[in-house]
Amino acid sequence: MRIGFLGLGAIGRPIATHLARTHQLRVWNRTAAKATSFAKESGAEAVAAPGDAAMDAEVVFTCLPNSPEVEQVLGEGLEAGLGADSTLVDLTSGIPETSRRIAGRLSNR
Repeated sequence: MRIGFLGLGAIGRPIATHLARTHQLRVWNRTAAKATSFAKESGAEAVAAPGDAAMDAEVVFTCLPNSPEVEQVLGEGLEAGLGADSTLVDLTSGIPETSRRIAGRLSNR
């Protein structure tokens, strides 16, 4: 499966490590060096922009600090990179109201 993964912090990195074992994984992190390091260790592909992680991905995971960051990366190209058949899974410890707003924003896709 082709997977995009955004957010390689304390929670995201172990999840991405597990996924990289059996899936084609593209990773993005706000600190590019973390994505590059992870890619070298795991065989994943580090990408420079949120939308690049989503390109051709069947599933895209976000594991970011909070909902505002999810909205920010959506506007920084993640939304544009999502394919019509892509599934976005938000693992962020988010704000329910913001999560509903994001779901509404993406529902037509």
